[in-house]
Amino acid sequence: MREINLFDKTVFLGTGNGDPSSHENVKCNYRRAFHGKLQSIFAVCGNTVIEVEIQNMQKVTIQL
Repeated sequence: MREINLFDKTVFLGTGNGDPSSHENVKCNYRRAFHGKLQSIFAVCGNTVIEVEIQNMQKVTIQL
């Protein structure tokens, strides 16, 4: 399970994982990976910070 935290003026648009049988809500800030892959889509105005938390792993912070 991955959780995505947004800061500043970032708008979360949705997630995808490529699993055709997934019934998870695409508008939630968390999603299960499918074959280790997950896609998140954002709208960003200027610089921003995105944090991704993965169970049993270190949190990753991305500056855009």
